[in-house]
Formats: sequence, C-alpha cells, structure tokens
Amino acid sequence: MNQIISFFTTLGLLLTAAVLHAQPSPGSDHVDVTLISDTSVISPGDTATLGFHMVIEEGWHTYWKNPGDSGIPARVSWSGADGFETGDILWPWPETFQEEHLITHGYKLETLLIVPFSADADLEAGSYELTASLEYLVCEKVCLPAFEEHTITVEVGSETEYHSDNSALVARFKEKLPETDHVLEPAFTVDEGNVLLRLTGDLASLGDFNPDAITFYGYKDDMIEPSAPQEAQLADDALWVKLRQSRYASGTLSELSGVLVIRTKSGVRALDINASH
Repeated sequence: MNQIISFFTTLGLLLTAAVLHAQPSPGSDHVDVTLISDTSVISPGDTATLGFHMVIEEGWHTYWKNPGDSGIPARVSWSGADGFETGDILWPWPETFQEEHLITHGYKLETLLIVPFSADADLEAGSYELTASLEYLVCEKVCLPAFEEHTITVEVGSETEYHSDNSALVARFKEKLPETDHVLEPAFTVDEGNVLLRLTGDLASLGDFNPDAITFYGYKDDMIEPSAPQEAQLADDALWVKLRQSRYASGTLSELSGVLVIRTKSGVRALDINASH
C-alpha cells in the first residue's frame, strides 16, 4: 500500500511540475546543475560528449534510470540542435538508498549524466546554441521536482579541441559507466519467482572481490524486486547471483539486463549484463 501511495505522490509532483514550470523550481534549491562539453571546439562529422554535472546537497539524492521502489529518473529534451545529433543519457552505476521500507537507486553528492552528441558532416564553422529542458526529482525526507533550462554554446571548427577541465570530469564519470566489453558470459533461470544469474568466463579478471559486496540493478522496473535480498557466491567455476523477480513482471522473464556492481579491494567494477532465457 505504501508503494502505491508513493507512486501517486510522485505522479502528483510531476503533474504539479507541469503547472509550475514557469515558476521557481523547488528541487533546484538542492542540486546545482551545470551543462558542460568535453570539447571547446568540435569538427563537422565528429562525436563528443555533453554532460549534466549535478552537485547534490548532502542528505539529498536523485535517481538512476530505474529508480527502484519509488522515484523518477531525469529526463531531457533538446531544442536549437539543428545540425547536431544527441543520444540518450548514459547513466553511471548507482548507489542504493533505503527510505523506510523502500529501496531506491540513485546518486548522492555528485554525478554526471552523460549525453553523446555529434556534429553533422556538412555543418558550417561557427557558434551554435543548444538548449536542454531538464526534469528530475530530488529527495530527502520529502521529494521535490526540478525543471530547468540549460544552454550551451558549441563551437564548430576545422579540428576538434578538448576542454581540459571538462574532459577530466567526463573521463572520471565515464569510468563509472557499465563495462560492455568484459569477458563474462551471463545466463539465468527462473524458478517460482527466484532468478538465478550465472556468470562464467575469466572470473579472475574481476580482481579480488567478496561475493557479499555485489549488487545487481535491473535496467527496467519489471525485472528484479529492489527490496528483495540478493545473494552471491562462487561455485563450480561460476559466479552465481540469486535475485527475486519483480512483482510488476508480466509472466516469466525472457531477458535479464542490468548492471552488476562489484566492489573489490582496488575499487568498483560495473558490468553491463544482458542475458536471454
């Protein structure tokens, strides 16, 4: 029942946001957002990176692409982008938050929502403005919607030049994107709502890790139950992760996709997992 109440509370916040869009954005008081590019000049036909750098007030958090038991992920739409192509948000791996009995996924203190973009091959040199309409939810004991517009000037020239400070920031958060080129092979089975993920391959490449320090985050909310306990163990030359199918799943899972976050003694690895049943 509380999850249902949380859902309708969040829905009400978003509907209110539509009415208040021309008024001050309440959530913006708790998050400082800057739209950046890793280039100072981009050449026609080249690809670079935009990013929404979010500095979040201590005690507050925003949400990942699958927020978990409650919450809403950030959304962005672009205008004035003729001559440019912008991609979907690339999400750094999230953290887990417990809000009473609810489990949510998101970010605290700082994150960078990464957006790849490219300049058309026939684009003429000059200055161009891209404007982003950004909506997100930020929560502490209460949740507040934020709706903001951010504009960035993009310089197009004969040769791409990288912005040193922004490039370092983008590189730091790109290291938090799930690895797609790892050597592990995933498979899974489902039995009475229990999902057993099996990973085989070069497990030694993961480094020295404790199975208790592993978390799987499903990319969609109809895959894995966020508040259910997860268990991982090494056995039979495989890494096994026991999960619980989401209460919102329609039938038995036919695919399982998400990010597996592995905390090792030397840092954190995040692996992009895609398996068919």
